[in-house]
Amino acid sequence: MTGPDEWSAVFDRAKPGRPVPPDRGPARTVRIMAGVREELLDWVPEERPRYTRLGLIVFNTGVLAALSLFAALHKIADAPWILLLPVVAIWALLVMTFDGWLVASTHGVLGWAKWGVFFPRLIISILMGAAIAEPLVLWVFQPAITKEVLAGRQTELDEVESRWTLCNPASGERGSAAGCAGYQLSLPSSPQSARDQQDRLKAQRDAVQASVDRINGTIDELQALARDECSGNSGRGLTGRRGEGPNCRQLRADVQTYRRVNGLESKQGELARLNTQIVALDTTIKNAADGYAGQVAGAIEKKVAAKEAGQKDVGLLEEMAALDRLAEKEPVVFAAHWLLRLLLIAIDCMPLLVKAIGGATQYDHIVAEQLLANAAMRTKAVAFQEKSFEQRRRAGVEELEAGDRAIRARRRADTRTSVDALFQKLYTPPHRPRRSPTDETTVPTPRRPLGPPSDPWEEHVNGSPH
Repeated sequence: MTGPDEWSAVFDRAKPGRPVPPDRGPARTVRIMAGVREELLDWVPEERPRYTRLGLIVFNTGVLAALSLFAALHKIADAPWILLLPVVAIWALLVMTFDGWLVASTHGVLGWAKWGVFFPRLIISILMGAAIAEPLVLWVFQPAITKEVLAGRQTELDEVESRWTLCNPASGERGSAAGCAGYQLSLPSSPQSARDQQDRLKAQRDAVQASVDRINGTIDELQALARDECSGNSGRGLTGRRGEGPNCRQLRADVQTYRRVNGLESKQGELARLNTQIVALDTTIKNAADGYAGQVAGAIEKKVAAKEAGQKDVGLLEEMAALDRLAEKEPVVFAAHWLLRLLLIAIDCMPLLVKAIGGATQYDHIVAEQLLANAAMRTKAVAFQEKSFEQRRRAGVEELEAGDRAIRARRRADTRTSVDALFQKLYTPPHRPRRSPTDETTVPTPRRPLGPPSDPWEEHVNGSPH
């Protein structure tokens, strides 16, 4: 906040009015959450209260997010609440950091451009607010939600028990209703197993009975033919002679042979045995059915108990489903929970909404001007660096050229010195003793000594022709 010393600095015309002395109080820390640069805000100290409250709003969203996560973790995490506090604190810090970035990224945005900046950030804030608001909404409607969850679980248990009962009748017959797959019991003393065994024995009995009936039918035909032969009846394959003749005895022997070859007696014995077993199974089925109903009831009770044991603590998804069912049943609950959800979302979006509703402040103008000034300074700095580099490059080139010229001059001087030494060696006459003038062999010395040849290096430098 602005103190008396700061206001005296503002209104003291003998001193510069801006910037005011920096704020060192706790409000400075709060404004850091809103991404405010204090050295720029010192130029407009009137904006300090506004941005202090904006930082408090960012802090409040972090606290709201912490409460939301604590409510969610308390339901799904099987741990003491004291161990959840570090996780909750980290989540609150993340939310405050993100909201602070959303607000800080809008500083200095002026005109219609701010809506292009605010809109995507507002969408992100709404999504985060929806995620943060849901656990708090469930926490507010906790009593009604718990009651609805318990009622829904009981309804589910009743449906499971009804399905097991429908698919496993007390008679032991297999349920043929739709949806019985996976809901059929397999008990060792089920009358259905005895009934299935009886059905198999009946099928065997019917097959043996059909074979016996076929054999008996053939025997009846053979006996009728033998009677006709012995009675002297006329017909196809008959002699027409009355009495026990050879044909009569042969036909009677054929009846006995056919009976023996087809095993009629053994099949009749097997048929009697099967009938005895079938009758005995009737008693077994009746006795099993008397106690099977109790076994089925006990088995179904165990299945329902296992289902109930699987229904542990109420989870978030189960509570959300229960709240949706309550909203469908009661319009008041529908309106209330949506109103609360939208309010919590609006609170989470409040930092960005406050910045958007408040409009552009003097601090925003200063930030915008600072950004433009920084860009201009950057451009000038780059241009200065380029010019300085060009000057250093030219100086380096000139230095290299000067070095090359010095080297060439030194080489020319060395060459000239070598040429002069060679000339002196070649053109200086050798020392000879003087002779008398009268010596005719004396060679007269030239009047002018020969000069050294022209220097080709000087001609090349001066541009004179060879």
